[in-house]
Amino acid sequence: DGHHRVEAAKRHGLTHVFAEIRKGLTSADAEAEAFKSNEASETSIPMTFVDHAEYIWQKQAEGVKQEEIGKRIGWSRGKVSQHASLEKIDKQVWKKIATNFSSQCSRGNNDDVAENATNVANIFSEGLLRDIIQLTPAQQLELVSGLADGTLTKGKFKQQADNYLNRNDMLA
Repeated sequence: DGHHRVEAAKRHGLTHVFAEIRKGLTSADAEAEAFKSNEASETSIPMTFVDHAEYIWQKQAEGVKQEEIGKRIGWSRGKVSQHASLEKIDKQVWKKIATNFSSQCSRGNNDDVAENATNVANIFSEGLLRDIIQLTPAQQLELVSGLADGTLTKGKFKQQADNYLNRNDMLA
């Protein structure tokens, strides 16, 4: 719906933004059109998996079914479900992921922003983070912090997540 762009504009100190107001669209139609427009635009910063996950959580909290959310953003219900599952990550850990993503993506001048977003996406991803959903908040935080500060590689992250999961299963 463009709200993330307004928030980004505010963070960069912009006081005015251009907007197109259209009447006669349902909320669902407007959201679907906004997603298509964002993907087609060469001048916008692409949405990250963090943006998508938080959008999905918000819509599910409003009672929108995963299939409908998928239609709006042009995804399968399965892909929506995978992103929805990230809501099981501890809220403080998610905040660290989102903050790390936001600060890394916004560094540098405008030409660097898309490249920084790609580099951060190479660190964190929806698929990688699904490996920690069943871990304790302390375990999640340790792994996310290690990946964010570079003390863990993706391979070590996955290995340690598996080790924690096996240990947790044995203790249960």
